[in-house]
Parts: sequence; C-alpha cells; structure tokens
Amino acid sequence: MIEGSQVGGAVPYRRLREALAPHPLHYLALRDIPAGPRWRHFVQAMGGEVQHETQIEDACAGAVDAFDRLTALVSPLRGRINEAKESLEVERPVPEQPKTCDAVS
Repeated sequence: MIEGSQVGGAVPYRRLREALAPHPLHYLALRDIPAGPRWRHFVQAMGGEVQHETQIEDACAGAVDAFDRLTALVSPLRGRINEAKESLEVERPVPEQPKTCDAVS
C-alpha cells in the first residue's frame, strides 16, 4: 500500500510542481530511484517472497488491515479539515450565465 502510494505520488508531483510553485510538494516526489524501476523492483521482491496461497492471503489481509488502520487514523481529521475549509471560504460572486441564441424557426 505504502509503496504504491509513493509511486503514485510521482504523477501529481510532475504535473503540479511548476503550477503550484512555490508551495512545497516534496512529499509527493520520489527521491532516490525513479518510479518505474522502483515499482518493478518492489513487484519482483514481492513475487519472490509471496508465492503460496497462504502467503498471498496473508499479504492481502495485511494490505486491507493497513487501509483500515489508515482510514481510522484519518477519519477524525476529516471533520476538522472540513471545518477549517469552511472557515476559509469566502462568498464568491456567481458568474453571469453566458448568453445563448434562441433557435430560429
């Protein structure tokens, strides 16, 4: 789970780093090894260690447990994050609707 999220963070980093500069996005960047080789190495290592049905079941159960624990950690923060967002929102004017032409009969 962690490896996949780290590799997945490389895409938004590449796409957003210039547009969002000077905001720090370093937490999305892969540091030592480029994403492709790093992911291939991970898959190869996993394939070498997880070969039997019980190992695959254990690995899947571990991944589900990791997601559940992460969700449990993040869930209480969601309400606080939403409250903070709402307190920062300001009323924005509603854009004027574009004028349309009526069909000529």
